[in-house]
Amino acid sequence: HSYLLTAVLSPDYVDRTGDGITDDDLGNAVKINYSRIYDESSNTYKWRVPVQQNKARYQAGYESKSDDDKGTYLYGEKEVWYTHSIESRNMVAQFYISDRADSYGVSGENGGMNSSRPLKKLDKISLYSKADLINNGNQAVPIKTVHFEYGYDLCKDLPNQMNNGGKLTLEKIYFTYGNNERGKLNAYKFG
Repeated sequence: HSYLLTAVLSPDYVDRTGDGITDDDLGNAVKINYSRIYDESSNTYKWRVPVQQNKARYQAGYESKSDDDKGTYLYGEKEVWYTHSIESRNMVAQFYISDRADSYGVSGENGGMNSSRPLKKLDKISLYSKADLINNGNQAVPIKTVHFEYGYDLCKDLPNQMNNGGKLTLEKIYFTYGNNERGKLNAYKFG
């Protein structure tokens, strides 16, 4: 039902060797790379509404009939992909994710939270010089980093949340440059 955007090409882009987007190509191109967290085999992300085991949503039928009431639920399985990097000729943006404390999957069609199947949240995006990343690997210093901080204070007591918390809520964004952490003092805070 949906497609992942894998590249953006400029009108003057030419793939010189027929091997996809590489640094030897002419023109401009941006390549988007993904990681599959849950795949189409037995490792799918299973979701259900309502989440609770052996529960359904009550739907009253006609008021004049007592035998047409129904219970319904929705269930599905899906692959889950996340962007892990975006590359241009000179720059690389890397996306760092971690587990959410809400949005857990279910065990199967009959429901019941499965705490081994969490979705992810975006913690930060770091922009690197491609040359620095190639030469220094994990020791490369990001040019700029966008940090995201979250809380779980809204919509308390969700059925697929750990520790009786609420929904994941973005609370703060701040920027740091290189090894300078002063940007944390000038954060954008959301209320």
